[in-house]
This record gives sequence, structure tokens and C-alpha cells, in this order.
Amino acid sequence: MDKEQTVLLEMHDEERKQRQESEEKLRARLRRLLPPLMSYLRS
Repeated sequence: MDKEQTVLLEMHDEERKQRQESEEKLRARLRRLLPPLMSYLRS
């Protein structure tokens, strides 16, 4: 495998890692916001 492909793969891997992290942050935020929201909607 040549150098260019390796660099592209590493960039792609890094991008995927960052996207995964931001998705986890979003899920955590949702878990924090959901209970008050649900109780607000029920009232």
C-alpha cells in the first residue's frame, strides 16, 4: 500500500473517531434533557 492511501485511511479513521465522539456527546446530552422534557410534556 502506498503512502497516499495510508494517509487517506488515517484521516478517514480520525474523522470517524471524531464523529463517534460527537454522537456520544449528543446522546449524553439527550439523556440529560429527555427526563425533564418528558415530565414537562406529561404535565
